Amino acid sequence: MATDCFALLGQERRPWLEADALKAAYLTRGAEAHPDRAHGRSAVDKEAANARYAELNTAYNCLREPKERLAHLLELETGRKPENAQPSPGAAEFFFTMAPVLQGADQFLKQRAQAMSPLAKAQLYAEGLAWADKLMALQEQIQLRRDFFEAELRAMDATWAAAPALERAAQLCGEFSFVKRWSDQIQERLARLASE
Repeated sequence: MATDCFALLGQERRPWLEADALKAAYLTRGAEAHPDRAHGRSAVDKEAANARYAELNTAYNCLREPKERLAHLLELETGRKPENAQPSPGAAEFFFTMAPVLQGADQFLKQRAQAMSPLAKAQLYAEGLAWADKLMALQEQIQLRRDFFEAELRAMDATWAAAPALERAAQLCGEFSFVKRWSDQIQERLARLASE
């Protein structure tokens, strides 16, 4: 069984956690367990302090991201990690909207990488800005999806203690996984567009 990240940070096992409260708990416990507090102690005590601090960092990183938090919650509740979710119809539809933009940005980046002269690169500048705008528009749509799913998590949280919706939590875990993956793909292309 996995370490209970909720218990490490003094949080209830719930699908929604307030970011500020979670951060405050992490900072408080992190300050208490910081390896610098073990200065002057034995090597064993220093190693234990480092391990405890690393464990708190891992727990915080797990609980602050909805996908990771839901996967961890489901593992604690069911005794097993959630299976890879299949995309919902809305996710599949969004992917088909997003794919041509990503492919077009990739083709542009390849074309720009092949441009050798400063003049050729300058001529591609405006097109690069247009691709960045398209990618940022997609990123905004992804953020709207994330906001929608976070609102559902908040609503789910209100009834979690009485009736945990494990199946829907697993589906939302999958939705957050797609949202994160897509957002990362777009961010990577935006970084490449800005790099030259």
